[in-house]
Formats: sequence, structure tokens, C-alpha cells
Amino acid sequence: MPGKKGSSQRADYYITRMEYANVLGWNVRVYVDSAPVEPKLFSDGVYGGKRKALAAARKYRDRIVRKYKVVPISRRKQHYHVRDARNASGYVGVTLQRTRRSGRTVSYSWIASFMKNGKQHKQSFSIREYGYERAFRNAVRCRYENTGRKAPGRIMIPAAPRSLRTWLDK
Repeated sequence: MPGKKGSSQRADYYITRMEYANVLGWNVRVYVDSAPVEPKLFSDGVYGGKRKALAAARKYRDRIVRKYKVVPISRRKQHYHVRDARNASGYVGVTLQRTRRSGRTVSYSWIASFMKNGKQHKQSFSIREYGYERAFRNAVRCRYENTGRKAPGRIMIPAAPRSLRTWLDK
């Protein structure tokens, strides 16, 4: 079976096996800008069996990848720690947490999230204890160290939200 650990076959990125009551085949979905382009199903019955359908799906996938100049998943450099606009910190796995009790903010912390031995872990760095910048740097370094990556020499500090600045002034 393609994709099994230890398999000598190439990676079947963008190809999914479909096995339902009336559908048996390989579905090809290549994504460009988070949207599938020219998706196509390669039915076992039409292509003369599971292996022939997979071979046709791979050939089609390779043609579409070349046509849209998509870098295949297997060849992309893995960016586990890149600045990312989807979170407040700009670093994947590092978030600002506000703790509230009875509708009142009691603390702010930078949280580093990471997987260790197959389990999700979090390490908290209190802004009250470390200060805003030091807590952030500690969280980023913690995330990098626990994911086996070297921390960047220069860590970009994001601007503190207004609610945090107000809380610190109290």
C-alpha cells in the first residue's frame, strides 16, 4: 500500500484513496492558494484496477504540479518556527494568554506549546514575573528548544496590546 512506513514507493502527496459503497479509486487534489485546482477521480473500474488507477493518478498529479509550478509537499522545507500573521506573537506555537476571574484580568503570560514524546505540553512565562519582552523571549526559546530547533539570534518582539499596557499600568 502506498504511503506505508518503510515503503520503497514515492510519496503520494495530493492523492487520497476513496473507498465507499459506489466509489473505489484515487482522488487527486493539488492545492494552489489553499484551493484545489483541477481535482480528478481515478476509478479502479475505469483504469483496470487499483494499481493502474494509482499510476494514472500519479501521472496526472505530476502534470498538474508542473503546470501550476507547485512545490510538492515532500520537497518543501519544513518551517516549524516562522513568523506568522495568524497569531499575536508572529511565531507558531507562542501565544499571549490573558487569565480572567470574575470578569477581571488577573494575569498575562506568554505560552509556548509543543509536542514531547507524543503528548502536547505548554510552558507559561508570566509577564508580571519576567516582564513583557523577557517572558516573550523565554517562550520563543522554550518552543524552539523543545521542538529540536535552534532559536533565532534575534527575536522580534511584537507590540503589546492596549489591554495589556493598561493592566501593567495598574
